[in-house]
Amino acid sequence: MKRMGVVLMFSVAVCSTAVFATADVTVDFTKKTAELRHALHSSGLTPRINPRGLYNDDPAIKSMNFKYTRTHDWALVNSGQRIIDYQNIFPLFDLDAKNPNYYYFEPSDHIMKIARDVGLEVFYRLGTSIEHTGKTHFNAKVPKDFEKTAEIFAGIVRHYNKGWAKGYNWNIKYWEIWNEPDGLNNMWCEDDFEWTHENAERMRDKFIKFYVICLKRLKSEFPDIKVGGPALCNYLREFYFIPLLDACKKAGVQPDFLSWHAYTDNPDKIIDAAEDARKLCDSYGFKDTELIINEWHYILSWDGVHGRSSPAMSKLAYDGPTGLSSIDSAAFSMTVLQRLQTSKYDQAYFYGCGHTGSWGYMGAYG
Repeated sequence: MKRMGVVLMFSVAVCSTAVFATADVTVDFTKKTAELRHALHSSGLTPRINPRGLYNDDPAIKSMNFKYTRTHDWALVNSGQRIIDYQNIFPLFDLDAKNPNYYYFEPSDHIMKIARDVGLEVFYRLGTSIEHTGKTHFNAKVPKDFEKTAEIFAGIVRHYNKGWAKGYNWNIKYWEIWNEPDGLNNMWCEDDFEWTHENAERMRDKFIKFYVICLKRLKSEFPDIKVGGPALCNYLREFYFIPLLDACKKAGVQPDFLSWHAYTDNPDKIIDAAEDARKLCDSYGFKDTELIINEWHYILSWDGVHGRSSPAMSKLAYDGPTGLSSIDSAAFSMTVLQRLQTSKYDQAYFYGCGHTGSWGYMGAYG
């Protein structure tokens, strides 16, 4: 049989207690219909971010053949390491952001070099990891100075792409402004925030102003990189993306990509969002703006996953017949991976970034 450099993926799942169905499938491997779009097979995974780095999983990560790795939440699964997040790299906000002596890059350099050594390209999330601290916040607060924060972001890009501050010339292409500013006051935060529609609009408008400032600042110094975001929790067309694109148009800047997330049990929800987003961007004249879903995962209920109900319900949410580790989850993931190849997305990232447990690729025992 001639090898054509093309991968065929298909799955047949038959669920029955007593009767099993069979089918004959004929495949002609001499006929090539298309190329696999590798960037649609990306993830938050990277080597050695397993708990406490107790084992070397470089070969396992390499074998999964991801194109990109996204840096979001790496600081949470590398407990105690000051990596990636902007407050870890530039810890004293009131210092001079143009002075390389006030940045702390070494741990981030280390983990990113490991990722690159196994063949992963880095997609860098500028900002901070999620912060579940109730009504009191620390790292995920709305920055007190948007221009200063944009300058810190520029320092990070300069370090990795221009050799600044004893840095590198890695030519990292994708730089994302923040993560999930539309979340429940856990990523773009105010202390004692009370959710109302008016407060949500106010926080959105603050973020859009911040987004435009960062986009203009980074593109002015680094016109060759791709800058975008904002990695929304969901595809929010009217409430978030339309005001954001309006602001970009008014400021005379175009995001290089729009990004968002999807946690669902319905593959249509993932695919249809890209169809709509393509039409929306094109209507603004942003025909080159890429579409990226950089967290997607099967889920039925956040209540069970977050343990909001009971231990029994939490166990079902993870290990039950429709839980995160179920055959339904596997079938969903395979379906999405297949349908992404013919979708309007330019990149897609399976979440999460931890390697063990129900969000990773290993169970508790390997």
